[in-house]
Amino acid sequence: MSVNLQAASPAQNLQQKLSSILDDLKYLGLKDDAAMDTYGDFGKDSGDSMLREFEAEVAKELGLEDAVFMPSGVMAQQIALCVHNDGVQGLSFMCHQSSHIVVHEQNAAKELLNAEMVQIETTTPVCVGDVEAALQRAEGSVSTVLLEHPHRELGGAMSKWDDVLAIKKLCGERGAKFHLDGARIWEVSGAGGGEKSLADIAGVFDSVYCR
Repeated sequence: MSVNLQAASPAQNLQQKLSSILDDLKYLGLKDDAAMDTYGDFGKDSGDSMLREFEAEVAKELGLEDAVFMPSGVMAQQIALCVHNDGVQGLSFMCHQSSHIVVHEQNAAKELLNAEMVQIETTTPVCVGDVEAALQRAEGSVSTVLLEHPHRELGGAMSKWDDVLAIKKLCGERGAKFHLDGARIWEVSGAGGGEKSLADIAGVFDSVYCR
């Protein structure tokens, strides 16, 4: 059986999107009023927030301290880069040439963060040798190595786990953070008989994006 990881979601106009949201709320048994949830209130009552409960559930599933919901993956990736850059403009980050941040995000990192992109130029899943070679080409400091795992544009192919661990070690030696574009992290967990839990996978990285 084959699965198309590049299949696009059906296009919806604004009315259809809003209608879909209302249907979801009714399915969950929630009221369709604007006061249902207020985000950003981390006070003593924030544990009652539906969104904070969801974030806590995801964090627990991934074995992480906490999670934050973002309206889009593009926003989440840019925020991760910004955090790892410590707000410093002009630092470099590294990713595979087929990564979502390269192919679909319209140079957002350069426009928003003034961050220089160092592409790992290979048509196969990233290995530690690819990262070493790209680090040698990079000018200045590389704040973040971003791994898309699995690689969407490579048909769901994955880097070998030994390479993932070796890249983590290399990042530590070079003072770079290791970020996972884990939009399909559940597929990684299920690969090879599912011997690795979500927490096993997420625990290797300094930050994780999932959806």
